[in-house]
Amino acid sequence: MFELGLMALFRTASQGALSGWEVCGIGSVDTLSNWRLDLGAGVGLELLPRRSQGDYGDLLRGFDVGLALMYTPHPSLVPLEMASAGMLVVSNSFENKTAESLQAISENLITAEPTVAGVSATLLKAMGDVGDYERRVRGASVRWPTRWEDSFTDDVIEKIASFLDAS
Repeated sequence: MFELGLMALFRTASQGALSGWEVCGIGSVDTLSNWRLDLGAGVGLELLPRRSQGDYGDLLRGFDVGLALMYTPHPSLVPLEMASAGMLVVSNSFENKTAESLQAISENLITAEPTVAGVSATLLKAMGDVGDYERRVRGASVRWPTRWEDSFTDDVIEKIASFLDAS
């Protein structure tokens, strides 16, 4: 999905919509330097090196909009981390991962159709909504299990045990 996101960023930059925005990606394995990729129209994508978990959380809180496309039926951790940091996060739909299912987790999660036009249009929507700070604060309360006890209830453990007993 990296390529789709990159093409959507190129499209959004070519429309002039990223002018004045700082565009960064995180996760580069080169820890000695930042890389910059020209998106056109005078906009560059700065690729930042990986951070420790604490530094990563601090970094995310400094951004307004996130782009985290995942070819998965679950929301994935990166969009949840971004949403909990108060970012408006563009993620993509996939199978059962719908706009409704993502909104049930956080109103900071904004679902795009997984096309260049769909991601670009959804980025523009998120960029237009960054001033809704009340929404962003509400959306930072992500409704997702954060404790093992919430994820692995007694019913889930019983079901897992029954699968293991059957084999």
